[in-house]
Amino acid sequence: MKKWMIMIGMLVFSVQGIALANDVSEESRIEREAALVEWLGVARYFHPADGVEETDWEGVLHKALKVAAQAEDDETFVDEVTALIEPATVGMVVGAEVSGQGVMPEDCDAAPLRWTHRGFDAWPVVDEEHIANHYQSERSEWPGERLGVAEDELPRDWKMNLPGGRSVSLPLALCPEQAAESEAVKPPETDFGEDHAAMARYAIAQMAPVFRHFYPYQTHMSRDWDEWLRSELARAHEVEDREGLHVFLQHFVAPLNDGHLMVLDTRAEGESGFLPIDIVWHEDKAVVIHINERAESDLQLGDRIKSVNGEPTKEWLETRMARYSGTSQWRQERARREFLGNDRDGADSIELELIRDGDVESIEQEYSAPGMAHAPEREGFDELGDGVVYVDLRAKDMTALNERMDTLIEAETVVFDLRGYPTDAGAGILTHLLEEQDEWGDWMRVLMATGPGGEFLPYQAHGWHIPPSEDHIGGKVAFLSNGRAISYTESVVGMVKKHELGKLVGGSTAGANGNVIMLEGPDGLDVMFTGMQVLNPKGRTFHAEGLHPDIEVTPDPERLARGEDPVLEAALEALGADPELAYPE
Repeated sequence: MKKWMIMIGMLVFSVQGIALANDVSEESRIEREAALVEWLGVARYFHPADGVEETDWEGVLHKALKVAAQAEDDETFVDEVTALIEPATVGMVVGAEVSGQGVMPEDCDAAPLRWTHRGFDAWPVVDEEHIANHYQSERSEWPGERLGVAEDELPRDWKMNLPGGRSVSLPLALCPEQAAESEAVKPPETDFGEDHAAMARYAIAQMAPVFRHFYPYQTHMSRDWDEWLRSELARAHEVEDREGLHVFLQHFVAPLNDGHLMVLDTRAEGESGFLPIDIVWHEDKAVVIHINERAESDLQLGDRIKSVNGEPTKEWLETRMARYSGTSQWRQERARREFLGNDRDGADSIELELIRDGDVESIEQEYSAPGMAHAPEREGFDELGDGVVYVDLRAKDMTALNERMDTLIEAETVVFDLRGYPTDAGAGILTHLLEEQDEWGDWMRVLMATGPGGEFLPYQAHGWHIPPSEDHIGGKVAFLSNGRAISYTESVVGMVKKHELGKLVGGSTAGANGNVIMLEGPDGLDVMFTGMQVLNPKGRTFHAEGLHPDIEVTPDPERLARGEDPVLEAALEALGADPELAYPE
């Protein structure tokens, strides 16, 4: 069951949607819409008046977008938007010249109010047993002593230029009595109808300010903010249907360069099914490296797939990767998952054209497997040889490992597999590897927004603080990683690298970590993104980069298709064990 505190939201707008006036040029409309996104976004999240907190901002955005499309000139546009939000925004000044000195009097009887945003106030996506909201937003006194920045060092107002030559100034701090003078704005309820282009523009107006002001990795964005905003507003008018809206939102959020970013279709129907194979991308093909023996398939190991439903595999992959966000290794993994699963879209099969033994063949493959296949497949706990143990942390939980702890303690060599998402054993095994108390306490950070525009101060730091266990695994240790290792997995890898608990072998991790936040989007298309900053062992962010292995191994697809595991071989060799132990009889 989803839990979040902010509902950025699905409105149902009027049948005519946001109608466009014929005499409003595209350039003028986009400039107005871009101004609205910034103007109303700052008013909504940083103006500390009582009325702002109680205003129906979804309705305000819908009405303001209509004004942007229909006002006969920029002067009318600015006047109508000003009149719309003025009751809530006490102290707002719109004019040819605005002083920008703020409106708070010198003799304020109480500490001034301003929005203190500790992250973005929404429930992170975690399991129901461990719900914890790290993010809080409130109008309150600035916690300057804790942050080392006094309130009077912060800006008291925010200014921007508006279309038509005027400017606007919004207070960022108010006396409590001033804040109480405002009134909530509650426009009439409206309806989207089937106007998906209107939904796309609405989604930008809702979500862009959240990313602009609260996304903790501003410097990792791949595009200039202003250029990105205007280009997406132009693209929004081309959206024709719900599928187009889904793809639009994927492209819209991709420049944030966040592996956690995902557009989720909460209204998808049907059961998920999977192809009974695993693949790797190689050159311009998908190579079959594993086949689930429990499912029917006409595919063979080593088949090179050259087209998917008639689309060349290279183009198919490029198209999908462009919709995803984050590192190239993670976007390739997202494309792999889309290729292997039907994602509840109702498709029963897929048409594949492949090259086998130099010949081109076409087959229809059903989504006949109940789950995604992964190569290589081996026992989750495998004694490879005398004193050499392999443990798949993706398959074995801590209860299972505790039952075999004596074997791990006595082992001379242990290889832990983290090529994907582990169970609780990922973090649980660390206590048996540490020799001293883990004092690394500031690698997960909730940031405080100091004002509009993505300027932050560290507010709250977290760590795991894992104690060492008396049951110590003292043998030589390696961990296997690749681009499938994301989020929680990277927390484990970070601890391994920080405390030098073993060699990291394989590929770089996905490069996205920190609690995830959900935004509810239009027409059941929700968006999630990273809400917390996470540091690597050297005190720098590894976002959009990943944690790099000590020994990098890029497996050959032909070897993978033969059932070999070059990454495990390399780990065994690095630990002084025989690489052939990777293949016990």
